[in-house]
Amino acid sequence: MSTSASSDALAALAKTFTGDVLRPADPGYEEARRVHNGLVDKRPAVIARCRGPADIVEAVTLARNLNLEVAIRGGGHNVAGRATLDGGIVIDLGLMKGIHAAYGPNHARLQGLKAKYDPTNFFHMNQNIRPGP
Repeated sequence: MSTSASSDALAALAKTFTGDVLRPADPGYEEARRVHNGLVDKRPAVIARCRGPADIVEAVTLARNLNLEVAIRGGGHNVAGRATLDGGIVIDLGLMKGIHAAYGPNHARLQGLKAKYDPTNFFHMNQNIRPGP
């Protein structure tokens, strides 16, 4: 990854990205790069901690523009450490706490439930709302 190209691309990303973009020298990087399996010790070039779908699109665009390999982290609990990688970009979805469920003409946007409740229980209790495919 070219330093000047990556710096320019990260500066452009920072203007609209609502989450956190972390590089190895940034505070919080060491904590953010860790996964559940302590034996996995990988160092991504960039960690994009997304807050919404637009951030995901921007992180993927950054990866494509800089020709970076991508790892997606949901909870980081994969025992093989597939939620991280060396030298690429980790797209971290851990800050995204919402659920969007659509059923016919009705829909619900529920923020904050992921942290408190299991989404499968939510769908089970609300028979008119089904999780997507």
